[in-house]
Amino acid sequence: MVIRKRRRGKYNAQPVVIDGIRFASKAEGAYYMLIRNKPHKITMQEPFEILSAFKINGKRYAARKYKPDFCFYDGEKLAKVV
Repeated sequence: MVIRKRRRGKYNAQPVVIDGIRFASKAEGAYYMLIRNKPHKITMQEPFEILSAFKINGKRYAARKYKPDFCFYDGEKLAKVV
């Protein structure tokens, strides 16, 4: 029987749970602690489509998407992405 060690991530980030929310790293959790009581509307892990799907010479390319850790809104307007 071969026992394999669990491989660590590229940046050796350790997950952390704060207020019942699991964050991928301690740094992300610490940033959440700083911003959680701010008056702005904050969303987490909201996906954005950077580039729509397209075709060139009959070859189809998939849409490009980005999922930031935090998005800040000022009313309905996107103010900041972290």
